Amino acid sequence: MPPRAEHLRFVAGTAVGLLAAGIGASYTVFARWGITHGLQSPDLTVLRFGVAGVLTLPVLLFAWRRDAAAFLARWRAWLLVALLAGAPFGLLMFGALQFAPASHAAVFPFTAMSVMGMVLGALVLGESLSARKVAGIVIVLAGLLLLSGVDATSFTARAAVGDAMFLTAGTLWAGFGIVLRKQRLDPLLATAVVSLSALLTYVPAYLLLVGPSRLMQAAPLVFWTEVLVQGVIAGTGTLFTYAKVVAMLGSARAAVFPALAPGLAALLAWPVLGHVPAVAEAAGLVVAMSGLILAVASPTRHRAIPFNCRSLLMEKHKTLADQLAEYKAGFKQRVAPERVTMMEAATADLRASGVEARAVQVGASAPDVTLPDAMNRPVRLSDLWRRGPVVLIFYRDGWWPQETSRRTRPEPVRSSAF
Repeated sequence: MPPRAEHLRFVAGTAVGLLAAGIGASYTVFARWGITHGLQSPDLTVLRFGVAGVLTLPVLLFAWRRDAAAFLARWRAWLLVALLAGAPFGLLMFGALQFAPASHAAVFPFTAMSVMGMVLGALVLGESLSARKVAGIVIVLAGLLLLSGVDATSFTARAAVGDAMFLTAGTLWAGFGIVLRKQRLDPLLATAVVSLSALLTYVPAYLLLVGPSRLMQAAPLVFWTEVLVQGVIAGTGTLFTYAKVVAMLGSARAAVFPALAPGLAALLAWPVLGHVPAVAEAAGLVVAMSGLILAVASPTRHRAIPFNCRSLLMEKHKTLADQLAEYKAGFKQRVAPERVTMMEAATADLRASGVEARAVQVGASAPDVTLPDAMNRPVRLSDLWRRGPVVLIFYRDGWWPQETSRRTRPEPVRSSAF
């Protein structure tokens, strides 16, 4: 990727990451607001999963109608993201609050998200684990501790159960990012799969075990505010923005952004809950932001390369035109002159036919085509574009003239999908 395009991608990914952290903060603050007005954690969870599942259902239906075979072929990946970021994650996060104090909720799950996201990214995806990135994560976690005000007296046997649940939930979320990156899943489609899975599992369990009485008794302002924040903004936005930043910046960098949510929540709680941020909370946010900048904005350093390695690197990064020119010169030395003349004549006839003018030109949009893959399953080019850059390799439909002369019935090489 050219440096300018890489820079723009980094800026856009950072903006999406900050948006994801802001959505996480709003979800946390309005959850506390809803609880002060008579709702409980299971009620907020069912709104989040239920509304998000209904809103994203058309995305699944569209993907199914467009290419059901391609969607079903990745059923293992869809099942995995549903288990990692769906109902199990929500149940662990909300269930932990029954054991551990709220101050622990601002530290332990986000610690697991950041640390495990960095470690799993290095182990599974081979992402760089630089000293600068590790230092940035440590500073972010220090900011979380300062912001939350965790003290030694809060570490009890009962709190340890909740902390273990928080750490498990954070690890699941980090694994969600790893699967997204490794499988190159479409962020919107992954959001729809997770939301629908939770709609089909958590919502029926809630109606059976808890019932909708508290939701029905809530004031209209409280109910519809939570529908908007928990279901529309957080339910769909948290998953989508996090999946998007994973695709743009990688799972290790993406895992840092959720750690900003507690600090942003402290600021948002001021106008919503009337809670004036303390000096420690403001300082914790500043420290966490400093760690984020250090971990995410790690520059690419250009070190001196030994002469022999430099020559290999230059050879690797030659332009296509240079490589073709070298190959052509070497080819003319290896092949008999009459064959070179025959091939040059064939090339001239091809150019005279006007095929170059009719071909797709540099900078033009490629046509959206569908071709069979190695398993003879249809693959659409636009589906691959959504996952990232695509490289097309074109095979000849017939043998070269000199090969044809050796065969009575040439066997054409068939094109395969991308």
